[in-house]
Amino acid sequence: MKKSEFKSAVLSGLKNIVANGNYKLEPIKEKKTFVEKYGTMNAVFAYARWTEMNFEANLREDYERKTTFTSDFSIAEWCECVERGATLDTMKRCLLSWHTDKVYFAELVIATNMKSWEHHSRGNIEWSRLYADLYYFVKDLYFDWFAGDQEAIDYYYDYVD
Repeated sequence: MKKSEFKSAVLSGLKNIVANGNYKLEPIKEKKTFVEKYGTMNAVFAYARWTEMNFEANLREDYERKTTFTSDFSIAEWCECVERGATLDTMKRCLLSWHTDKVYFAELVIATNMKSWEHHSRGNIEWSRLYADLYYFVKDLYFDWFAGDQEAIDYYYDYVD
């Protein structure tokens, strides 16, 4: 897959996710609690840190987090009510910026999977559904992009699958 084909696949794939998903994204349930506890200005960062800690707690013991993808998505979730599409825009930027790095790309797969389960466990079902759709999309893109790169495929199976 060439770089231009990858970009086209990202843009059309995200567009299809939006068109087929019919997501009814509500403000995250914990938003009010974080604003009350930390104040309006600090709440988003406290929420992002809280989700980072959850992400790290669920990683394998032999894996050390390398990116801020989880907090990037958490900040986008927080802003989604004001700026529709913030989460998908964050995904687009992550994919287009880091697709050539097998380690970061693989961690993006991990982050979307964990975000889906995180939201499901908290009862944010529409958010969980969005992240589940993004997970399958990003996972397939990984294999399409790194087709023929055995080192990248081995890395994926060692750390993601």
